[in-house]
Amino acid sequence: YELMTLRKAFDGSSLPALVLNIVRGEYPEPPQELFTPELRALLRAMLARDPGGRPTAEEVLSSAAVRPQVRDYAAALRASLNERPTLLARAPSFADYARGNGDRAFSRPTSAALSTSTSTAMRAAVRAGAGSRAGARGAGAFA
Repeated sequence: YELMTLRKAFDGSSLPALVLNIVRGEYPEPPQELFTPELRALLRAMLARDPGGRPTAEEVLSSAAVRPQVRDYAAALRASLNERPTLLARAPSFADYARGNGDRAFSRPTSAALSTSTSTAMRAAVRAGAGSRAGARGAGAFA
């Protein structure tokens, strides 16, 4: 709501007035001419008085109002990770030095290894959120 209107959804001249407005679930509707019906419907669902009626994070991310932005963000993130040089080398361990390989253990990976590591890390991060109700549940939210 605040990102859409640059105001707080619930306001009051005192703490009891603020609490009353929150409990009632009353807030000024955002201007219809500025926001799509899908985004306004998502906002109403997210501010529903009954917590059971509010969408999960997965539902928000896969909604018609948000999904295109998530897809664009994911594509931009993938592109920036592929363009930016990253040092993913590991520091040499004590065992590397003991074997006389300390200097060779600290090496820069090839660009092919970087893109593979980045893709693997992104897939692992998406899978890691799969069991969380608050997180995006698997790659389906980003597909």
